[in-house]
Amino acid sequence: MELQKSCALFTSFFFCFLFVACQQKPPTLSSLFTPLSARANYENTLIEKNDFDENKLVEWDSIGNLAFSKNVEIPTPYRQTGFFLKGRAEVLAFEIPLKLGEQIDIQLTSDTADIRLFMDFFQKIDGRWHPILKNKEGQTAFHFVVPNSETFLLRIQPEFHKDANYELKILKNPTYAFPVKGRKYEDVWSFWGDDRDAGKRKHEGIDVFAKRGEPLIAVTKGFVAEVGDKGLGGKQIYLRDAENNNAIYYAHLDKQLVVQGQTVEVGDTIGLVGNTGNASGTHPHLHFGIYLPGGKGAVDPLPFVKKHRNRFLRNVAIIKPDILNQGITFNDANFRSKPKGKNSLIKKLKNGSPVELLGASGRWYHVRTLDGEVGFLHFSYVKQLKATILS
Repeated sequence: MELQKSCALFTSFFFCFLFVACQQKPPTLSSLFTPLSARANYENTLIEKNDFDENKLVEWDSIGNLAFSKNVEIPTPYRQTGFFLKGRAEVLAFEIPLKLGEQIDIQLTSDTADIRLFMDFFQKIDGRWHPILKNKEGQTAFHFVVPNSETFLLRIQPEFHKDANYELKILKNPTYAFPVKGRKYEDVWSFWGDDRDAGKRKHEGIDVFAKRGEPLIAVTKGFVAEVGDKGLGGKQIYLRDAENNNAIYYAHLDKQLVVQGQTVEVGDTIGLVGNTGNASGTHPHLHFGIYLPGGKGAVDPLPFVKKHRNRFLRNVAIIKPDILNQGITFNDANFRSKPKGKNSLIKKLKNGSPVELLGASGRWYHVRTLDGEVGFLHFSYVKQLKATILS
């Protein structure tokens, strides 16, 4: 009886929710997309059908608009699996904090052959979300170089009123190779913004500690803009990135093995680790910096070179395909804005609260509550229910 009541509550809530959205008639999102986008092509298909009902397109856009107010923040790398179900408001929306210098790959796949999945990637400009990427017909992946450090929005919406499973993967990679051959992030002992000269200035780079004479490599394709021995940096090299025009700075070298004007490929040895300049008397290390073109100055180089493992935990939270994908909370469940326990609590859901299961990621369920809020619940708080179809 309780299960039937919960099912009825869900059904009535979401039909009412969609009805209100339809009545409000928000402006269509079609104008934001070119005819080449999968979303725009699909909307045109809805319009061209002989049995077209204008309310269907309004409902479709209304569901899509939920992404801008009903979203969750996720870390990267990130993986989520789940099911899209016809008969409920289906849109997934993720805010993703990213840093300048990172690259992300977004992959969305489904074993269901006859469903179209739509992905849009947004950047906030003047307080409003603006699309910067949208998938084309048949496209299931985005590759994106982060233009500045901020939070972006990924929206995923399936074709109208169809069932399908899905797997979302968001992988994060650096733009450049690591500058000291054989070394990695754990060898960085001094970071961007650390105090220098008793606080009179800030560190405009990272220091990678290594043995004297270890090889330094070109982190990207480009050319040698300058080779010098002067000032705080001692023996130093500037590379110019051929694609982005960034100036890449290597300092405190023991030896320089390139000349000005020389072209380099990723992985070419350009010098050796040392401690020249104001690093004399310290352990050998590379001071590594990046300067943006156009007088924008130095930026934190760590996101450009930090390699990520891109490994995902096995899903302990599991969603089984059924007509509702519904769960009931245990005890007073912590409802969170992120799939982690620190500084993310939204509120507590009472014991027995019904929730929709939108997806699963490791030990977390991505859920929606009866009042339309989205967030995360730890798997230990949720019991999944399998709906019984009454004859």
